[in-house]
Amino acid sequence: MRLHAIQRHARRYRQIAAVAMRHELGHLLERAGLARLLPRWHRLPAPPRREAGGVSTWRRLRLALEELGGTFIKSGQMLSARRDLLPHELADELEKLQDEVPALAYPRIKQVLEAELGGPPEQVFAEFQEEAVAAGSIAQVHFARLRSGEEVAVKVQRPGVAEQMETDFEILFAMAGLLERRAAWAKDRGVVQMVREFAETTRQEMDFTLEGANADRFRGSFADERDVHVPKIHWEHTTKRVLTLERIVGTKLSHVEEIEARGLDRKEVARRGAWLYLKQILEDGFFHADPHPGNIWVEEGGRIAFLDFGIVGRIHDRLRRQIADLFVAVVRRDTDAVVDTLLGIGAAQADADREALARDVSHAVDNYYSLPLERLRPSEMTRELMALAQKYGVPFPPDFALAAKTVTILDGVARELDPTFNFAEVAGPFAAELVRERLSPGQVLSDLLADLREVQRLLRSTPRRLGDLLDQARAGRLTVRVEPRHVEGPLEQLQQMANRLSFSIIVASVILGSALLLHAEAGPRVWGLPIVAVAGFGAALVLGFWLLVSMLRHGRL
Repeated sequence: MRLHAIQRHARRYRQIAAVAMRHELGHLLERAGLARLLPRWHRLPAPPRREAGGVSTWRRLRLALEELGGTFIKSGQMLSARRDLLPHELADELEKLQDEVPALAYPRIKQVLEAELGGPPEQVFAEFQEEAVAAGSIAQVHFARLRSGEEVAVKVQRPGVAEQMETDFEILFAMAGLLERRAAWAKDRGVVQMVREFAETTRQEMDFTLEGANADRFRGSFADERDVHVPKIHWEHTTKRVLTLERIVGTKLSHVEEIEARGLDRKEVARRGAWLYLKQILEDGFFHADPHPGNIWVEEGGRIAFLDFGIVGRIHDRLRRQIADLFVAVVRRDTDAVVDTLLGIGAAQADADREALARDVSHAVDNYYSLPLERLRPSEMTRELMALAQKYGVPFPPDFALAAKTVTILDGVARELDPTFNFAEVAGPFAAELVRERLSPGQVLSDLLADLREVQRLLRSTPRRLGDLLDQARAGRLTVRVEPRHVEGPLEQLQQMANRLSFSIIVASVILGSALLLHAEAGPRVWGLPIVAVAGFGAALVLGFWLLVSMLRHGRL
């Protein structure tokens, strides 16, 4: 099946190979065992020196992802949230990924609008600006005016992008599957499942009706907040590939000088923005997960407007309580509680060294505890805790990692507005309220009843499960699966040795057979020698040379 996918997408594989070679990343695919997905004539060269032209490997990887476009950019952006899985330096580079491309010519965009809205833009809208005001790898935005007079922004999906992404998904699945088969760490971290989640999330993001529904849900959450503006969706002009929404007029959160020139209080804007996000994460459990400054605007009077609801996160009740516990444990410098909460949130491996993790967590908490409150930076501590999770093999749920990344970005944006901004002061009341809610008599009783029901289910099912186990043992059907770890490397080397030995025997057999044919009288001859024998020696020479080159270049056939 993988070979069939490679043949169908040979052109895209060649593009990936060309970009990887141009950025001198061949050694990464070789080390991961992914180079064999490429046709042999596009195999990548031997590993270059560690740093090429003074540019780090991870930066070259980031540049390569940007060159490969939409799917790879978005996969890198998704991975940047997984600091519990990636090296620090790689995560830092992936956070810099830019999804900015030149806008498509209007005639191509017009074709999409006509197909989706049932007529040319000049008939559907009173006015439509042909020049795009923003463009990314998936869509671009044009301003327009409805016949009712309302000013709107129209987000139009680029033609062919959905088909290109489906091709890239197949390629990423093939790479992830091969990686899991060749590397224990990839299987432990569920690389295939990560690709599956990424593909599902991206497909949802490609459906603009879902983005519109997310916006409507956010508007409902903030219905009582006068200082929050979520743009209205014009559903009569919205389809899966076209999103028409109310036009926002204001200032991007990153334009600090302009915000100040409008007479707005930068400190209040920063505090208010952080409060709104914490409400989404810790109270609503449904949050805007792409808080870069271009998606948050400040309107006249200080009202904050949110844009782009394609990426959202969901925090269930149990995870909300765990986040509150983690915050309180850090504030109290309770190392055991921090470790217990981290292990409860994540999925620790059986061989995780809890004592070593506790020592590192204690050191990290002590470092931050000694700082004055105004110098505490939750973003830095979040990065350090995620790095410790990565070190000790404790992967977190995707939504928790997404929330951690959101808080990190938000902390940076708020500090640009107000260098003295203290995230802990804003987050403290939310966490305290969650703790009070958890410790309330009603909640304690509810948790106790839930635990008792779980114990009851376990006790009732235990005899049946033991009976099934004994029946399987009596019938000889009981099997024990042993999954050895860290043997992939030696087994691969053994397979390479066996391949080379088998190949050498074949070459030797061809030489021996050709030598015996030299004395045969039958068959046509050239230069007085049997043609079959000469051909055999020639074939043996070519095969032997191929074996030698393969051993020197790759260490395998």
